Amino acid sequence: MLEAAIGIITNSRFVSNGRAGILVFQGSTARIGMTSSFTVAPNLIRSNGSAGIHVTLNSLGLIAGNEISGNGTNPAGPFGRTGVTVFSLSRRPAGGNLITGNFGQGVLVAAGSSAAIGDPASRCRPRTSFGATRRGPIAGHQRDAEFDARPEGRDGRGNNGAGVALAARSTMNVVSSTITGNTVNGVQLSQGSAAIFQPIPPVSSLSGNTGIDLKCLDAESSYTGPLAPGATIDCTGF
Repeated sequence: MLEAAIGIITNSRFVSNGRAGILVFQGSTARIGMTSSFTVAPNLIRSNGSAGIHVTLNSLGLIAGNEISGNGTNPAGPFGRTGVTVFSLSRRPAGGNLITGNFGQGVLVAAGSSAAIGDPASRCRPRTSFGATRRGPIAGHQRDAEFDARPEGRDGRGNNGAGVALAARSTMNVVSSTITGNTVNGVQLSQGSAAIFQPIPPVSSLSGNTGIDLKCLDAESSYTGPLAPGATIDCTGF
């Protein structure tokens, strides 16, 4: 737990805790899975009672290269049951993570927060995947949100809810990402939220989700930017 603090968390295990695996709040800064020399040093964040990582109250989380799986085991978890939650003006640039098998959404961004998904600075243009691997289909029950920005791709299975859910005037900035194979909507926007898909090749791909690939739940939410052909869209542009 970081409270009004700065922490670098690498090469560690956060497994089967009663609440969140990692809690970042009160104006804290956490670099999770990345060293001070900006090399990846991944953590395992698994089977915690509440969210795997919860970033809130004007804090910043830099999250890279981690496995975040099977979290939300406690129905009364105080920070929800997601893989990663960003709440109340927090920011979470992320890449190289595998977010899978969590009880709730893979990533939840709420309360006026913002999230950057994918790494525009990478020369190899790693792709971020939510829900299905690029090597084949995923078996299992309601599946959402594999979050994988590694170039080679990885397997994942079994999160519930939308692949990415934004609420309460939140914003996400997406670069070269794939959101597919989710049982609910791929990207779901509500309460005046926005999704910005950057025109950086390869453009982001939304397809193969059981619900709508890009869904706005109200007229105040919107999106902008190009998507690969094939996405089903029920959302207005800016």
